[in-house]
Amino acid sequence: MTEKNLGLTPEDVKQLQSVGITEEEALNQLEMLINPPGPLKLERACALGDGIVQLDEAEQAQAIQIFEQAQAQGRCMKFVPASGAASRMFKDLLSYQDESLSFDELKAKAKTDNP
Repeated sequence: MTEKNLGLTPEDVKQLQSVGITEEEALNQLEMLINPPGPLKLERACALGDGIVQLDEAEQAQAIQIFEQAQAQGRCMKFVPASGAASRMFKDLLSYQDESLSFDELKAKAKTDNP
């Protein structure tokens, strides 16, 4: 698909390329917005070993490092749970969202505070 068919300007193409998105991928994303797939039928809730993976200490440390790098680069915005259950599940964690804490500071604060 050419940029003319997508309605993309040369500047649009340049911007897409700067973040690693090809014209083809842009077209696929637009197609998904115009014709979204139908809803999925859920079979069961996820459980450990069945859709949920438990990270070992090394994997946790790596995930924390990736998060902290993304946070330092300003790539972390805001987490908004999609359901009431998720809102309640993350209530304590979300009470710290306006504070700039490292993961270790957050863990220590969560152990001692009652938000």
